[in-house]
Amino acid sequence: VYAYRSMLQAFARTSQPEESARWLARMRVMGHEVKANEFQGLVDGYARQGKPRDAVAWFDKMVDACLEPSHGAFCSVMSAHANAGDAKQAIDWLEKMKAAGFIPDV
Repeated sequence: VYAYRSMLQAFARTSQPEESARWLARMRVMGHEVKANEFQGLVDGYARQGKPRDAVAWFDKMVDACLEPSHGAFCSVMSAHANAGDAKQAIDWLEKMKAAGFIPDV
């Protein structure tokens, strides 16, 4: 499990979320538990690449896996939308974050 998590982190941190997603899939096939922070790495990786749709897709997969998104996951999705020039979606995600009980920060 440690090796899979290391690979997920390495690819997520180097803005290679597609490769990180492949490692996450391998991890699941092997029956290993996938934690929220692994999904968070994918959300953040796609957000950094300016791919808000993919960031949202992985956010939704995290929720579908019954894992609780973090403050950082919400911020990554908001940032992806803001950087893509979609202020409406960024504001919508800010509202979702507040509804989930997180307090926005600066």
